[in-house]
Amino acid sequence: MPPNLRALVVLLYLTGLRIGEALALKWSDVDFEQSKLYVRRSVWRGKEQSPKSRRSIRAKHLLGGLQRVLQSHRELCIGREPDGYVFANLAGRSYDPDDLRRRVLYPAMQRAGIERKHARAYGFHLFRHSAGSQMQQVTAT
Repeated sequence: MPPNLRALVVLLYLTGLRIGEALALKWSDVDFEQSKLYVRRSVWRGKEQSPKSRRSIRAKHLLGGLQRVLQSHRELCIGREPDGYVFANLAGRSYDPDDLRRRVLYPAMQRAGIERKHARAYGFHLFRHSAGSQMQQVTAT
């Protein structure tokens, strides 16, 4: 997996954000001092839009490990200005989720020996389910 996208995978797994929400994050949405991440928009088919629902506009706490990953990621980024995307392509635009799924996620899964049973099965939404399962386990103990 390309190094600039490893932070995206960690973010998805630890926060449960939707892929469109994660790809719409700008550096102004990340508050390292308060250890918070603000979800204010989403990207769908290359266009910014409001998140899926009103409840989707929210703040997420940055766990220590995730904060370090994002700080390291920022050092590698092209677009570090406040209005720049956290996960930007070389042109400074947000990545296309479908393209990332085909070019990055599915090949990484194949290398890891994870078989896809259906054409669109096992997309980025699995990270959202994994994060939810992790939270249930933590709150159940």
